[in-house]
Amino acid sequence: MPRGKERERKINVNNLVNSAVQEGIDSIMKNHPRFKENQEFIYRHIDKKRLNQVAREADELLNLMCFKGI
Repeated sequence: MPRGKERERKINVNNLVNSAVQEGIDSIMKNHPRFKENQEFIYRHIDKKRLNQVAREADELLNLMCFKGI
């Protein structure tokens, strides 16, 4: 098994995005209770497909930077 910089990090991007979205919504609900009734509305309007795409691109870039030692 490769070690150090040669080891590619494996991240489940979908789980990462889902966790981040839920944490963000929880924070909104805690800090702004007036939006509590709109939680489903807010959740439906988050573009998770786009967030997953950006997270995958960032992960690929980080893997490339770690591999090249940048």
